[in-house]
Amino acid sequence: MSYFKYSANKINKIIEENDLQKVCMQGCYRHLEKLKPIIEKLYDEHIFHIDTWVSECGYHGWDWSKDDGRLKSQKDITEGIRQKFMEIYALILAGLDEKCEENN
Repeated sequence: MSYFKYSANKINKIIEENDLQKVCMQGCYRHLEKLKPIIEKLYDEHIFHIDTWVSECGYHGWDWSKDDGRLKSQKDITEGIRQKFMEIYALILAGLDEKCEENN
């Protein structure tokens, strides 16, 4: 199971709020089936931990109270990347008529 499970509620909410339904063409369905494990692997190996630095920046000598905008920008970028991957994953799941399994 992918690290996406930790954001299952957010991912499923994207699907529900946008009224996304299963794709109707077999070719498109097969593309989504192939894409799903690629996105899961990319997320698990490179994206999930991309913004962990936020809680560790003090340890590395960065002070949020003295931020000149670079930390905020970096935070916006890394959090934005994670959000976009959750949106991509929601689109894939919706197209496959699936939901994200929750972390139990």
